Formats: sequence, C-alpha cells, structure tokens
Amino acid sequence: MRDGGGQEEVNGNGGNRNGGNGNRGNGNGNGNRGGNGYNFRGFVPARECTYQDFLKCQPLSFNGTEGVVGLTRWFKKMETVFHISNCPERYQVKYASCTLLNSALTWWNSHKRTIRIEAAYAMSWAELMKLMIEVYCPRNEVQKMETELWNLVVKGNDLTAYTRRFQELVLLCTRMVLNEEDKVERFVGGLPDNIQGNVIAAEPTKFQDAIRIANNLMDQKMKGYVRSVENKRRLDNNSRDTQGQQPVFKR
Repeated sequence: MRDGGGQEEVNGNGGNRNGGNGNRGNGNGNGNRGGNGYNFRGFVPARECTYQDFLKCQPLSFNGTEGVVGLTRWFKKMETVFHISNCPERYQVKYASCTLLNSALTWWNSHKRTIRIEAAYAMSWAELMKLMIEVYCPRNEVQKMETELWNLVVKGNDLTAYTRRFQELVLLCTRMVLNEEDKVERFVGGLPDNIQGNVIAAEPTKFQDAIRIANNLMDQKMKGYVRSVENKRRLDNNSRDTQGQQPVFKR
C-alpha cells in the first residue's frame, strides 16, 4: 500500500518483498526458487567423455590389413567402447580415427585432406563405417554376406547364435539395413514361427527391444517344452507302475 505521500510500503506482512510467504531468498517460501522441487544442490551432472576415458575402455586398433573379419571386430569393439564410455556422437569419429594405424592411418589422413578436416570429423559413425566398408571390403565378399543375411534364420532354437551372426552381418551389409526399422524387420523375419508372431505383435521399434522380446519368448517356449517332456515322462512312469501292480488272475 502507499502512504499519504504516495510512497509504497514494502515492509508489511501482506505483499512483503523481503519476508512472509512470498520470500524468494530464504528457501522456505511456497514459491521460492530454492525451495521444494527446485533444490539442485545435491545434483551432480554427468561428466562428458574425454579421450582418456575412451582409451581406458581399451579400443582395438585397425591397420587396414585385417580383412573383413578384422574390420567387423573393430566395428563391434568400437561400438562397445562408445557405449561404456558414454562417448557423445560428435566425438565418435574423432576418437575412433585415432586408433587407425599404418596403411589405415595413411588412408584416413589422405581422406581428411580431400574433404577437409572439419568435414571429416563432422561425419557420423555410420558414415565412417560405410566408407571403410567400401575401402576395405571387396565387393564380392560383401555380396556373399548380403546373401547370407538374406537367408539367415534361427536354427535349432539357437537364438543366441542367430543374434550374434545377425549383428556381425548388419555391420557390413549397410545397403540392406539402412536404418533401425530395417534392422528390426530383418531380425524378426529370421525368427522361428512359434515366436515370430508374438514379437511382431509387440511392435518393437528398437533392435535391442526386438532381441529382448525374442529372448523372453524363446525362454518361455523352452521352459514349456521342458515341462511337457517331464509331464510325459511322469505319465509314462505312472502307467508302467500301474501295469506292474495289476493282479494276475488264474483260470
């Protein structure tokens, strides 16, 4: 309120700027910024991955002479290192390229000069993988792997072996698997009929979700099969015991 001279009163209890319930500074008011719901003093933000953090995860090096198998192993290990070290996407190509040695390093330095350093390090990890596949994987080898991926299915309920081989092939068959949706669709297509329909019904959008759902369903199917076998064995044993206990009638 204002007094007779028109000056505003600022020390009263009602709309008091310095005290009362509206206080922003004491941490106890209902609307205060340091009060309930806004106190971040105990929060510690995650530290960004450094190159030293990346190296502690022991990434593999790549020389350029290891062939398709060696390149696949390098890809897989690098993606594991990215995950463990929480490496942000903007650093992935820069850190990964530091593990290139000998002829692979010579190729990378030449490529950087061709497209300029800024453009080289602005590439995504997927773009670098595709480029290295074109350089280090003979076209006929890639075609063989594409054919294998096209025909890959679960054999003998061994979902683990199927998943492992699928992951190896999709790293190199980039023309067949352009995005996450393609990867999920092709993975589900190779599952056995007894779980495929249920996985499709779950509508997974991420590859890891599709793997998890398929594994859970396969475990349930296998447990059900084991129970069925045990029940059949138990019934057979009971039947034999009953037959052995039947009295023999003499004529």
